[in-house]
Parts: sequence; structure tokens; C-alpha cells
Amino acid sequence: MAGLSVAAAQPAHAASGPLGYVANFSSNTVSVIDTGTNAAVATIPVGVGPAGVVVAPNGRTVYVANQGSSGGAGFAPGGNTVSVIDTATNTVTATVPVGNTPFGLAVTPSGGAVYVTNEADNTVSVINTASNTVTATVPVGSGPVDVAVSPSGATAYVTNLFGNSVSVISTATNTVAGTIPVGAQPIGIAVNPAGTTAYVATHGPNTVSVIDTATNTVTTSVGVGSSPQDLVVTPSGGAVYVANTGGNSVSVISTATNTVTATIAGLAGPVGVAVNPAGTAVYAVNELNNTVSVIDTATNTLTTGIGVGGTPIAVAVTPQAAPAPPAVSGISPNTGPAAGGTTVTLTGTGFTGTTGVAFGATAAASFTVNSDTSITATAPAATSAGAVDVTVTTAAGTSAAGPADQYTYTKDGTKLIAQPLLFSLSGGLNITLHPQATLTDTTTGKPLAGQTVTFTVGTHTVCTATTDAQGVASCAGLCPLATILLSGSYTATFAGMPALAPATATAGLIQL
Repeated sequence: MAGLSVAAAQPAHAASGPLGYVANFSSNTVSVIDTGTNAAVATIPVGVGPAGVVVAPNGRTVYVANQGSSGGAGFAPGGNTVSVIDTATNTVTATVPVGNTPFGLAVTPSGGAVYVTNEADNTVSVINTASNTVTATVPVGSGPVDVAVSPSGATAYVTNLFGNSVSVISTATNTVAGTIPVGAQPIGIAVNPAGTTAYVATHGPNTVSVIDTATNTVTTSVGVGSSPQDLVVTPSGGAVYVANTGGNSVSVISTATNTVTATIAGLAGPVGVAVNPAGTAVYAVNELNNTVSVIDTATNTLTTGIGVGGTPIAVAVTPQAAPAPPAVSGISPNTGPAAGGTTVTLTGTGFTGTTGVAFGATAAASFTVNSDTSITATAPAATSAGAVDVTVTTAAGTSAAGPADQYTYTKDGTKLIAQPLLFSLSGGLNITLHPQATLTDTTTGKPLAGQTVTFTVGTHTVCTATTDAQGVASCAGLCPLATILLSGSYTATFAGMPALAPATATAGLIQL
């Protein structure tokens, strides 16, 4: 009935804290609470007799089980639908028919499926969230009222009010893999964050059954207040808060000892509970006075009450929107040589806490975060010319690539200097030449080692050489005397590389 899920999307209301969604059974509405201000900020019309509510893991969608009877008790069949609420607009975008008297809901951690208990049909409907259609119906025990999905998403646990049991559903096959006997009239169920323990509010004996999920057996029962109906486990897993409808109280169970460590009085028929993601506050809906009580978990005392719609019976709380990953909206200058070393300024959002800046797959030579919207970075050297995406990484993620973040590497200029070559007509038709040239990167001013230079006279290739550490290439090769006399010079050629421009140089052939 109560749902806790992680939200990553901003809702319609610019909340100062996590948002609470409250199903108001007799008002046929859902109240939206800003838990930062503890005030109701919106009211959403839904189906008739909303009895359960849960939020999708991405925070963009809320699912509400509509039983179809607004007369209070009895939960008579009628509407038998699930309203799908878009949290960006706080409007119902789809209505999904399910079984008779839908009650509890749970969303799988992936967000791909919603499990809905149909109390009058003794079934669970499985909704595919992509299509908002029921893709499976699972027979369970008698009078299923609540459902919880394990943190792994592999198992759904269903309380059977009249069967005094919990059905264990394999979500891979959507079949019942086991049945666990518990106390009489089980209603609410919750699984701890580790997935090792399930807690069941058993209405009849006023207890909470503690289930070991590894063995699917009850290991102990904890006495609580009168008519426990719903419960929630804190994010730390250290405590369970139990709404005692008949006792107008909330019991606090230590999970370490499985004993009640506090009882919070002063509520008015609490039927649903939820906890905020920080674990600092529990929200209990009171069906008798149409309010939500806020419990400070540090002191286990009531701090305030929030007015909502008629007969509130379920509540779910979402966290604040997850921090958005950084975004790069501009880079200046957006070109530079492949040798690197260009200082650029990135503009965008979400730069605070930046842990890395990358030009393509290569980390920036250095960077400085100037503000949340500005970074100064030094471009690293590139192995080829062309455009790359410049991305920023923080704890919230890495910026998405796009045209605004592109930086274009240009080829470095190069220069060849060929030395005049002396030769002598000492005889023979071929002359041995010893050409030499020096290759330099004009962008950095440094010699280029390990590059191939080809020496030609006219169309005749004399020899090729690889530049040394000083950028000098030299070799020896034969050249026909006639070609030498016709040309009078030789040419040194560097063909270029992905990050280096080509270069040529010519020097004279001087006869002794």
C-alpha cells in the first residue's frame, strides 16, 4: 500500500523536499505533499475509491489502485482500474483495467512492471509499464491485499488477508514459487533494503511476522499495537514503523532485536505509512481525520499534521530529483592544433564537483573549475586531426555529447629544410647522392623524429630516410647523371600524418 521509490525526474511542483502522494479513498483524489514544507501542493482526480499508491523508480510516474467504491468500508468491486499519473503535469495519462478490488501495488526496480493485488479475485495483475497493459494474471491466496518486490526484482511477496499467508511470486515466470504461513489477517508487507527479511503486519493477533527470505519461513513474531495494517522499513534497514489502525499509534521495531523500542501515540486511525529517503521522517495517513502525521525518526515524536483529502489510506514518498549530470553548452575556442596545449573555456551547467574533463577519449592535460557554469581546460595532444566531443564528469554522471561541445583538432604545420648537395662528375652514368633535410613541427617549433622523408631528383627517387631525434633525415642513393644535369636540384618530401601536415623542400645540386 505504501510505496517508496527513487525519483530521477523533476515533478510539476518545484519541491523543496521529497514529494508524498496520498490516496484519498472517499475523495477519489491523490494529494501531493511537499515534505520540505509539509504542505499539500496539488490535488489530482483519479478513479473511484483509490486505495493504493506507488511511485515508479524514475519518479516520472505514479500508479494508483482504484477499487471503485467510495463508501468507505467494504471495498466493493466497481472501478477495478489503475490510474497512471504523469508527475511532470500531475495529470492522469492512462487508465489500466485490472482485476476486482485492486488494493496494493509495487513496481519492480527496473520500472518495467507493476504488480497489483486484486482482493476479490484472489489474483495479482502484472502491468507492463511500457504499454500500460496487463500482460499476466497470477492466481494467489485468498484476499490478496498488499505486495512488495525484493530489491533484486526477482521476487514479489503478496499478503493474503483471508488465507493467512504470503504468496511468493517469481517475477521471471509470474508463477507462485511458494506459500508462507503467517499470522491471521496479514495486510501490509515490506522488504528490508538488503532483501534478506520481509515484515508482515498481521491484523488479527496484533503482531508483525518476520520472514527470512532465504528460507521463506517466519523466524519470529513481534507484538505491536491494535490492528496493525501497514508498515515500512527505514532506508538503513534499522527500524520498522508499523501503523496500528485500531490503536491510533505507530510502533517502532528495532530490526536488530526484533523488539518494539517506541510507541508513538496521538494519531487518528493510521492506515498507511512511508518514509523519506533520508530516513529522517515517517509519514502516516490518518483515515479518521483526513490528515498525514509527520514523525521525526530521531525522537520518534509527532512534529506536524498535513490536511489532505477524504479518507486517506495510502501514501508513497519519492526522493528529491537525482542531481542532473553536467551539460556542456559551449567551448571557446573550439579549434586547436593536434599538438595540444590550447587553453579553452567550457560553459554549461552542473560543473561543481567535476572529477574529469575529456577531449574524446583523452583526459584534458589540466582543468580548473571556475564555477558551476564554467571550466578552464587545456587540450591534450591528439593522434589525428578532426572533431571530438569534450565531456565533463561529476558524481552525477558524464555530460551527453552534442554539437555544442565539439572541439576540432587541426593538423600541425610542418617545415622541411633541404641542404644544398655537392657532387662531382668523376665518371660513370650514375652518381651517388647524399641528400639531407630537417623536419620541424611549426606549431610547436620542435623537431619531428621518426618520420619518413623521400628524396627525389625530377621523377627519380633517390632514397628514403627516417628522421632522427633532431628531425634530420639523410641517406645515399644513385641517380642517373642525365637526370641530375636536367634537374639541377633535388626535392625532400614529407607526406604528412593524421596529425601533421605534409611538407616539401628543394635544394640545389652543386657541381664541383
